[in-house]
Amino acid sequence: LLNALERDALGGMPNERLRAMGAAALAKALSALAEAAPRIWLLDDLHWADDSTVEFLARFAGGGIRGWLLVMTARIGYRGRLRLPAACRRLRLGDLTREQQSALLAGLIDLRHCAPALRETIRNRSGGNPLFMEELAGALRQRSESAPVGSEEALGAQAEAILPSSLRA
Repeated sequence: LLNALERDALGGMPNERLRAMGAAALAKALSALAEAAPRIWLLDDLHWADDSTVEFLARFAGGGIRGWLLVMTARIGYRGRLRLPAACRRLRLGDLTREQQSALLAGLIDLRHCAPALRETIRNRSGGNPLFMEELAGALRQRSESAPVGSEEALGAQAEAILPSSLRA
């Protein structure tokens, strides 16, 4: 929160003290926001959080800031440094079922012009992850807009070239 010049102006305080001051100021501001009405804070990709963020979130999740619902997301398998209090609930969202994948694909691409082999490639490669399905469908749309490949059979045969295996969730 503070750059080197600001640290010098504060008398060269240790980083831990500066971090504590920043966290206290943020907690005060968040508490003030919640006085008017309850709030929701969505923090996505917790697996990328640095140590000071994790420390702050532990305080937040432990009830140190009232009036907020904290929702955090992380990759499946994330076992990071954040230890949640017993009052917190952990929800594991599973992958989409095959039917859900088909419904999502139908909303993302025109299935009449998408070879079954390519749809299957998207399903298999995404592993049921809806965000990754959206990204693969976007790559397909971009590819077909820049260089149409012709028949559905040709498109299915070129699935690997269009959606290379290097694209991973």
